[in-house]
Amino acid sequence: MTIAELNSVTFIDVSKDKLDLAKSLGADLTTVHTARLEDINVVFDQMRAGTIQGRIVMEIGAASH
Repeated sequence: MTIAELNSVTFIDVSKDKLDLAKSLGADLTTVHTARLEDINVVFDQMRAGTIQGRIVMEIGAASH
């Protein structure tokens, strides 16, 4: 890769390439979901039931969807 080509590469491109490489090598990548803070009780119910796949990140102060 030359310097001129380097300017056209984004962080997302590099990250996607690294993720694709990790997947091809059999890496177990975590799935991340988001939930609104007002849905915290639903998330706790899912945690107790053991039905969450991956991780859940709570959105604090995020606009309603």
